[in-house]
Amino acid sequence: MIFDDVYSITVKNAKSLDNISAMYQNEYSNDNYDLVLIFCDTEVAPYKQFEQLKKKLDAFHGFQYAHRQILYFANPCTLLIVLAHFDKANLNTNDKKKMPF
Repeated sequence: MIFDDVYSITVKNAKSLDNISAMYQNEYSNDNYDLVLIFCDTEVAPYKQFEQLKKKLDAFHGFQYAHRQILYFANPCTLLIVLAHFDKANLNTNDKKKMPF
């Protein structure tokens, strides 16, 4: 495991790109954590929802490219590999509706 007991990590599933911005804003605004990061897949071309997410994050923080400091992205399979560091995750499918978290 990459992380040890020094860190307490909470993984939350937004279940869709459309929910990520609201969840992020809630956790950030309520000062629930020392660090809030987003890890999501970029969806499929033309990446419309992903581009909207980046714009929402920039607007929330009030400066262009704020998303570069908080947004990490990959395909669903890579997402499961990263999440496996925090909890059990079975790579049975890349279907988001069936992911084990």
